Amino acid sequence: KARDWLDARVPRSLMGFGLAPHSPYTVTGDLIGLLKSASGSRPFSIHAAETPEEGEFLRRGKGPLLDLLLEAGVDMSGFEPPGLGPSPYLDRLGVLGGALIVPAAALEPGDPALLRSRGAAVAFCPRSHSYFRRPPHPLPSLLEGGVPVALGTDSALSNSGLSMGDEMREVRRL
Repeated sequence: KARDWLDARVPRSLMGFGLAPHSPYTVTGDLIGLLKSASGSRPFSIHAAETPEEGEFLRRGKGPLLDLLLEAGVDMSGFEPPGLGPSPYLDRLGVLGGALIVPAAALEPGDPALLRSRGAAVAFCPRSHSYFRRPPHPLPSLLEGGVPVALGTDSALSNSGLSMGDEMREVRRL
């Protein structure tokens, strides 16, 4: 249905439209794979490696992220953790190629090389990163590892505005 919707409404010459399932902890692996396939040559983006807790949840199916999902009323009865961190899990699903990973703030050893080898890029959203008071972003290791990095705003829910100028000032400050 996603591919049909894109094909019917968005001419192929417009590259600004694509598919973006939220994250590997809110969307099933099967659906992520189907959406990546449906995106074809169009952009594909997913939030991943946001926090260390995401890695714990995907590897072991435990931790604060599970608690948050349960508190939100999400039925986790059928969930089986894939046993991998976010980047290797997305790689196993076959969706890293050409993907835009947002924000890649909690990368694990080997992730920059994996992202580069698959042709993935990262969107760094500095004001959102600061909003959550996270440890320093691994931006230097991504750049040193040859991973393309874009500057983004993320969401108005985790940012005081969507100004790219403000994002540039914040990345300079950081």
